[in-house]
Amino acid sequence: MEKIVEDFIEIGPDGTAYLRGTDIAVADIIFVYNNSGGSFAAIARHFPELSEEQVDAAFLYFEENTAQVYRDLSNRY
Repeated sequence: MEKIVEDFIEIGPDGTAYLRGTDIAVADIIFVYNNSGGSFAAIARHFPELSEEQVDAAFLYFEENTAQVYRDLSNRY
């Protein structure tokens, strides 16, 4: 994994990828993105506490672990 992913992503005990130090899953970010028609502005509105680097890390993780994130999505939503 790239350093940015290592710095910002942690795997929870349930196997779900979370943004380090938060209860926000990568799947939550992808859910908002997909349901807003692909809007990064929607992510910023929904998760104002996240930095651009955290969102970038979530998308990098998603690119490398797409199947796992979609499993997390189906388990969460």
